[in-house]
Amino acid sequence: MRRLITGDIHSSYTKLRKALDRAGFRKDEDVLYSTGDLADRGSEVCETFDYLLSLPRFYPVLGNHDLWLYEYLKLGIRDDSFRNWVKYNGGSITVLALSDRDYSYKLRIRAMLSKARLAIAEDDFIIVHGGIPAELIDTPIEKLTEITADDLILTSQFSPHRKVTWDRGYLMSAVKYEKTATVTQEMLPPIRDDRKLFVGHTPTDGKVFTSKYYRLTDMDTGSAKSDGLISVMDIDTGEVWQSG
Repeated sequence: MRRLITGDIHSSYTKLRKALDRAGFRKDEDVLYSTGDLADRGSEVCETFDYLLSLPRFYPVLGNHDLWLYEYLKLGIRDDSFRNWVKYNGGSITVLALSDRDYSYKLRIRAMLSKARLAIAEDDFIIVHGGIPAELIDTPIEKLTEITADDLILTSQFSPHRKVTWDRGYLMSAVKYEKTATVTQEMLPPIRDDRKLFVGHTPTDGKVFTSKYYRLTDMDTGSAKSDGLISVMDIDTGEVWQSG
């Protein structure tokens, strides 16, 4: 059994399968983790969910797009925030694709998202979607693994826990450090944890970004872009396979 992780998927089924096929992914044996953002932007919404729902060992964390979709599936489009999701953030593609599916199918997607957590923490690694905001720098990661979509959907996007799905401060500090090899006062220090941290949310130029000092890896290699990639990494060996 291998432990693999993929970056943001954004309904890019073909790219996901290419990367997994190149990795030799065995759906009945290997574990697949994800940095979240399963839907929106890409056109292969149902193909993506059909595949993800078929995986017995698939474990995503909650991304900002996952929370938008979960709230839509549970409560419908209720206010300006969710109209903005549909109009400006790719939600219209997802809503249209799911409109052709029956209620039981939507319930299966909702159930999968309801089981996802804000963070995944194992003995040697941590996964969140965006990053660790300054307000939570001293919070034990295990506390974040208890937080579900139901805990978050009605909170402000600026609440400390919801910021985990979109805050880029930690990653930007790591990027700046890798360029300058210095740490300034305004740069967030590494989290108080010696485990590897995997994030998504912030697309790179097609290469997986890693900072040894910050013990951080950004797996989002731009799947939502027409020329973007999906990357898959073996957590234990560091080997990477890509869709392009």
